Amino acid sequence: MSVIYDLEHITSYHYRKLVTFGEHRAIFLPSAGHGERIISYSVEANIAAKTRWTMDTLSNNVVGIEFAEAASELIVTCRLRAEHFGLKAIADFPLDQRAIEIPIQYTPDEWSDLVVFMRPHAEDADGSLAAWAKSFVAGDQDDTLDVMARMMAAIKDNFTYQSRESEGTQSPGETLRLKSGTCRDYAWLMIEALRRLGLACRFVSGYLYD
Repeated sequence: MSVIYDLEHITSYHYRKLVTFGEHRAIFLPSAGHGERIISYSVEANIAAKTRWTMDTLSNNVVGIEFAEAASELIVTCRLRAEHFGLKAIADFPLDQRAIEIPIQYTPDEWSDLVVFMRPHAEDADGSLAAWAKSFVAGDQDDTLDVMARMMAAIKDNFTYQSRESEGTQSPGETLRLKSGTCRDYAWLMIEALRRLGLACRFVSGYLYD
């Protein structure tokens, strides 16, 4: 089963007088893959502008927008139509034999590619984050999918979603202490926790309906 969805992002800026603009960069277009097909997309502004599409080092689709004139109001509208294919069950995540249990056995080539995503980036001075991560592993080895499912269930059941207008992401230690945060805070907490179990993890942006 699949679903076709339309998205529209409108960003508005208002100024007291005419201003000139530097280049703006927007990342709103998801990376197409086996689970998603991009049907159409567009970027428009209320003033004359040139757009230039590039892909960054993490395969994000980035649009650079150069504005040709000054204005006291700037409105940028990004539109997207895509088809998303749902997941039937956990069986849709087949694992290689060497990845079924933690710790995962990466090959030397994989280590070279993934080392930056395996190294923890957040401080854990009191060891609370490492202890929380290890609490989901029963012994020296454990089923990889079970560990991740238990970790997600713990975040869902024991933490409170708290919207926040300020930019940036809480440290995993702070999210663990407060037991509250936004979706990006929970993603960062889980990424850093799984890294402490030897799994390579990174942020991936997109749109879900499952």
